[in-house]
Amino acid sequence: LTTSESHESEADTFAVITAITAGTSAVWGLSAHYGFKQIRACRELRNELAQGPQFPPQPMWMAPSVPPPQPIPEVEQEVDITEDQIDIHTRIRPARPQ
Repeated sequence: LTTSESHESEADTFAVITAITAGTSAVWGLSAHYGFKQIRACRELRNELAQGPQFPPQPMWMAPSVPPPQPIPEVEQEVDITEDQIDIHTRIRPARPQ
């Protein structure tokens, strides 16, 4: 090995070590950034839940009040049939209270 070859191999080794160190640092940095972001979101959610809802609750649907059913009136019909006419007599009596 000559002196120039020795310097080139050291430079290559240094470049490889630098690339590995930079890559590892980038991975650790991105991991730390993601972790801090998740911790912040978790703390904000916990604080929000501890304070209770900050908005008015949504209205709940309730069935309209329905009056009780009314008693049905009694209906009576009488039909008289003769040769040239039909008579229908209808009587409606108020319902009896229950």
